[in-house]
Amino acid sequence: MSKVAPSFNASKHIWTGIILLIFLIGAVGGWLFFARLQGAVIAPGFVALSRNTVHVSHLDGGEVSELLVEMGATVKLGDELVRLDQGRLQVDLLEQELAFVQAVSARLSAEVYSTEKVAYPDQLISGTAESATLKALIKEQNEIFSIGRESEQVRVDRLKNEQKSIEQQKQNYVLQKSLLEEQKVLIEKGQARLSSLEGQGFATERQREEEENKLLNVRQQLACSDFRINEISIRQSEIDFQIREIVETRKKAASEDLEERRLQVLADLRPVNSSVFW
Repeated sequence: MSKVAPSFNASKHIWTGIILLIFLIGAVGGWLFFARLQGAVIAPGFVALSRNTVHVSHLDGGEVSELLVEMGATVKLGDELVRLDQGRLQVDLLEQELAFVQAVSARLSAEVYSTEKVAYPDQLISGTAESATLKALIKEQNEIFSIGRESEQVRVDRLKNEQKSIEQQKQNYVLQKSLLEEQKVLIEKGQARLSSLEGQGFATERQREEEENKLLNVRQQLACSDFRINEISIRQSEIDFQIREIVETRKKAASEDLEERRLQVLADLRPVNSSVFW
C-alpha cells in the first residue's frame, strides 16, 4: 500500500500574510501620527518681529508703476516708496460719470418732449449686456422717469378735469348771455312801440315803467353773466399756468441735478496724488 502526500493550502498562508501586513501598516501609521519627533536644522539667519511689518495703502488706488525701495531697505518718515499709475482708474471713473450724465440727459430729454419712454444712447444700451452697473443705472433712471411722470400726470389730470368742468359752466353762461341779448333787443323794441303809443294815448306810463324794469333786470343778468364768464376765463388761465409750472418745475429740478453732476465730473478731472509715502 502506498502513502498519500499531504496537500499544501497556499491561500491560508496568503491571507495570514495580508493580515500581518495591514497590522504593520496601521501600527507604523499610528506611531507616526501620535509620536513627537524632535530634530534641528542648523543655519545662519536673523530674527524679525512681525510688528515691524507695516501695510501701506493709497486712498485713490491704482496700479504700481515704479517701486522705489528694495527688500530690506531702511526708510524714514517722508520717503517715497512707490509710484502709482492712476490713468486706468481715472478713465474708469470718468466713463462711469459720463454714463450717468448720458442716462440723466436722456431722461431729461424725455421729460422735456413728453415722450412715452426714455431713449438712451446706443452705447449705453449695448453696454448693459456686459455691465451690471449700466443695467442698474438705466433701471434707476426709468424708475425715476416713471414715478415723476405718474406724479405729474395725477396733478395735471386733476387740473384738466377742473378746467373741463368750468369750461362747461362757461359755455352755459355764454348761452345764457346770448338769450339775454335777444331778450334785451325785444324789450327795447317793445319800449319803442310803447313810446309811440303813449304819445298817441294808447299806452299808459305804468306799462312803460314795467318795460323799463324788465330791461333793467335783463341788463343786470347780462352783467352777471359777463362777470361769471370773465371769472371762469381767469381761472382757466390760472390752470394753464399751474400745468406749465408743474412741468417746468420738474424740468428745472432735473436740470439743476444734471448741472451739479456736470460740475462734479469737472472736479474729478483735478490732478491726484500718485505716490505712496512712508
